[in-house]
Amino acid sequence: PTKVKGVMDSLGIVTLEVEPQTEKDFMGYRVYKANAEDHEFSVVQETYNDSIVEIARNPIIIDTSTLESLTPFVYYKIGALDYHYNESPPSEIIKVPRPDKYPPVPPMINDYRVEEGKVIFKIIASTSADTKQNYIYRKKMTSKEWVLLDSIGLQSSTLVDSTLQSSIYYEYGGKAVDESGLISEIGNIVKISTYTKPGPVKMNVDCKYFSKSGDVMLEWMIDQEIDGDGLWLTIYEKSSGEEDKFRGRLKTKQSDLLIYPAEISPTLLTIKGTSKKKEYLVKNINTCREVLSDISSDLKYIEYKKNKVND
Repeated sequence: PTKVKGVMDSLGIVTLEVEPQTEKDFMGYRVYKANAEDHEFSVVQETYNDSIVEIARNPIIIDTSTLESLTPFVYYKIGALDYHYNESPPSEIIKVPRPDKYPPVPPMINDYRVEEGKVIFKIIASTSADTKQNYIYRKKMTSKEWVLLDSIGLQSSTLVDSTLQSSIYYEYGGKAVDESGLISEIGNIVKISTYTKPGPVKMNVDCKYFSKSGDVMLEWMIDQEIDGDGLWLTIYEKSSGEEDKFRGRLKTKQSDLLIYPAEISPTLLTIKGTSKKKEYLVKNINTCREVLSDISSDLKYIEYKKNKVND
């Protein structure tokens, strides 16, 4: 027999189709089957035992095979016999795929690294033999919808995601699709929060220490646009040999003052700014001018107190 082809349906029914024999003394077929090419083939059907000659010689042969098998294929070969039971050499071995009922194994996120503005993943591709493609998905933790991020082909690889917003929690996972169109469940889900390095606060700060009254007056002017609805400043003071002391937190305009009592002139002032959308780098003030007078005589202070009363 020549040009044999076969297909198995979802019920395990195998249809083998052979090019019709032309010999006048052709009697029928002998069908052999195995679960691997190198296994011994067993006779599973002899069509010439059929009492109807037309059916015995029919080049379409039906067989059944189990779907529950670890081997993805079933193998056939066919011999043709004449009325003297002389059998032809067997046909070429026909490899019939079993219909796929099981989805592939999903790809796995093996490792990841968070850097400024991006996440770098190491991904192990699906280990299923019939995998056609591996896909990586992403969603915000507050969302229910997974969004396709990228595909990685069939090889384990590294994927970089730099299209995400800062300081938001995301979830990542992968799916695989096989040759039958079956889609895996989503693989191990990784939860990640990204970050952006704080930018510097562009501000001019003047610090005075009034030794007579024991007061520190900080005056500043901010030279940049502030994200959100304003900028909160947190001030810490450090004197020689002491720990940082919290001195105040206030919402500021482009220019403002902060006054607080201090026993000695501070050697270091640390100012940190935050807004709703952004965190800013710390600004350090290493010098504070000492003024040998009372703060109540300072013109800036007098104006500041007047504005406070008017407010």
